[in-house]
Amino acid sequence: MKTIPATFENGVFRPKSPVDLPSGTELDIIVPEGTDDPVAILKARYPESFGGFPEGAAREIMAAINDQFGRINQDAWK
Repeated sequence: MKTIPATFENGVFRPKSPVDLPSGTELDIIVPEGTDDPVAILKARYPESFGGFPEGAAREIMAAINDQFGRINQDAWK
């Protein structure tokens, strides 16, 4: 997926820089809701980047991370 910065003027989207697409290319334009939430903005721009792990795999990864953090000697950082 490619992000193309553009401005919407008089019913037309105008790219802010040259776009290398064939004339007539159909696009799906995603307009983020009016939010300052960075996660919501990123999900709107890069939807394929979220939810990439099946639930079981995500739990296994979190368990491995928590296990490793439990092995850290906190006194070694003082």
